[in-house]
Amino acid sequence: MENFGMLSLLPPIVAIALCIITRQVIISLSIGAFVGIIVLVGGNPIIAFANIITTISDTVGNSWNASILLFTFLLGGYIALLGKSGGMQAIARSAVKFITSRSRGTIVTCLFSSLLFFSDYTSMILTGVVMRPITDRLRISREKLSYIVAGCGTGITALSPISGWTAYQVAIVGTAVTAVGMNEGAYTLFVKSIPYRFYGLFSVAFIYFICMQNRDFGKMYEAEKRAITTGHTFRPDSTPMGGIDDKEYCAPEGATLRAINFFVPMITMFVIMFIGFFITGGGMEKMAADGLLSVFASASTLWMMTVGVLAATIVLAIMMLVQKMMTFSEINDTWIGGMKSLVFTIVFMVLAWTLANVCKSLGTANYIVTALVESNFPGWALPTVVFVISGLMGFATGSSWGTMALVMPLAIPAATGLGAPVLATIGAVFTASTMGDHISPISESLVLSSMASGVDHMDHCMTQLPYALTAAGVSIIFGCIPAGLGVPSWISITAGLVVCWLIIRFVGKRTDDAAFGVQPVSVE
Repeated sequence: MENFGMLSLLPPIVAIALCIITRQVIISLSIGAFVGIIVLVGGNPIIAFANIITTISDTVGNSWNASILLFTFLLGGYIALLGKSGGMQAIARSAVKFITSRSRGTIVTCLFSSLLFFSDYTSMILTGVVMRPITDRLRISREKLSYIVAGCGTGITALSPISGWTAYQVAIVGTAVTAVGMNEGAYTLFVKSIPYRFYGLFSVAFIYFICMQNRDFGKMYEAEKRAITTGHTFRPDSTPMGGIDDKEYCAPEGATLRAINFFVPMITMFVIMFIGFFITGGGMEKMAADGLLSVFASASTLWMMTVGVLAATIVLAIMMLVQKMMTFSEINDTWIGGMKSLVFTIVFMVLAWTLANVCKSLGTANYIVTALVESNFPGWALPTVVFVISGLMGFATGSSWGTMALVMPLAIPAATGLGAPVLATIGAVFTASTMGDHISPISESLVLSSMASGVDHMDHCMTQLPYALTAAGVSIIFGCIPAGLGVPSWISITAGLVVCWLIIRFVGKRTDDAAFGVQPVSVE
């Protein structure tokens, strides 16, 4: 590998700068990759243009990348069908009889969103659309609804070992570990890093704790007080966002709503996945010799996830046909429409891989590692520094995926070169990218949660900001720093959860009906 020195830093620097300046991730990744290829070919832009086309083609043609793209497309089609099946509407309708208080209303909203862990956008849209009439009746502010929708939707999906994020995150890790010659599988590292995604764990726990304790602070307290005492679930002089067609994400009019339309295909998907993991990982013989974890580490994970999603789609389609919810043609159109909706995501993934491959050819990671080692940078501080950098980038760009694509290929080589904990570093990149996206007003997911909840976008941003920053602070103090020093993750998680609970208990103020002398309202 030729040594390009400081020139190897040009692609990520250009891409990061353009992301922050233009807020256009696709263009920024494209230009960053193009700049890197110009360096590779000796400065000739014409030759570089021809080379970038070849590089993108090779990226898409890679068997591993092609498998990830196939999984992503199929998951998009399945999610579209699931939205039209009415399964989640049926679950929400059944849950109404258990919602006898504001606290139960918010907890059910959390659980509803958590059930949709496999897709953040689906979770945010369906939870907002289905639960909004119920939370309005309970005088729960739209700001609180959007906080739950955004936090649980993105937070749980980002933590899930099987979701719309999984393939992309595994691919980002895989590209980075290949560059440094690590032998451990990308999916194995991805799963092992989950206990080190402290912000994701603490922010989701924070939402549940807020709902369980019926306490709030900051601007959220004012929003809840307004909703309880005046009945205005959104600020009277605000501009609630709209634009989501509720019918697009609900069962056809007149269709019978059945919860089995959610549970049966989901159970099918997971049963087939895990049976496939077990068989392709070596089965009983491998488990007897090396243990169950070794079986899953050796499994054809991505392929079995793809088979599982396809099987769930077929089962759901058959159920909808038998129930006469939709015709075969309508089911097919919905399935294809779901895949079409992911074109932007697919383009994004391909360009992120292309930029990573260009950086690999330039030796960017090796140069960074050498520079850090020569500067005697303390390895224990790397997870914390990576967390802060990723969080700031996510906030500035409004893109968690873009931040992951730019930081991970640099963070993993730095961790291996400095002897820093690799899992904690991977976890810091993933979770801080989500955090930055979670507090950025220009984040697409934040805008979507505002639309789904029918709330003024800036009201949503400002009311959840103190909660997100509090969870981020706890993540650094009780998560990243101890993890860098070698403290086991379970100790950090336990301490962080206790601290989150205590902060809400002693900083938060009661926001139940009794606190303001108001009679409770039933959802019936």
